[in-house]
Amino acid sequence: MGGPPDAELLDLADSGRLLDPKVLDAQLARLLADPGAIRFGRSFAGQWLGTRQLGTGVEPDPIDVAFMTDSVMADMRDEVARFLDRLAALPEGAGTLLDHSVVVYGSSISDGHEHGESNLPVLVIGGGGGAIRGGRVLDHEGETSLSPLHLATLHVLGLPAGRFAETDSPLDLA
Repeated sequence: MGGPPDAELLDLADSGRLLDPKVLDAQLARLLADPGAIRFGRSFAGQWLGTRQLGTGVEPDPIDVAFMTDSVMADMRDEVARFLDRLAALPEGAGTLLDHSVVVYGSSISDGHEHGESNLPVLVIGGGGGAIRGGRVLDHEGETSLSPLHLATLHVLGLPAGRFAETDSPLDLA
């Protein structure tokens, strides 16, 4: 996985049999079962989606969350990567399920003791059916409510909400 298509896949594509949904499903299952698929997905999510940085530089309070070890944090990042891999691998219309989804991953509180809203690392992943322009970083100074993001997400999902919490101004995701 991560290289060119193998001979089996090329033969099926050349013969047109890959257009058969049952054949396509079988090939998808075969390719996803390859250990290289998991390595590729984790590498892609880590490099392009920034999941390697999630939880880094964060020192949990050892009294409040003694179970939050480096191993648990790594497992949490891997779980997100596996979930995104699966969405990206599932055909949906003219793209993948990830192309047609909106996944918001992060927290609305930067400090559990202070309930601060500064330095909130939040990922918005997926294409929202073409409504979301990806490949960018939005950096807001100071305290920033996530309500504009949540309102924009509702709009992308086709829900005509005029307001979310304290805001009536959605974040521009296009």
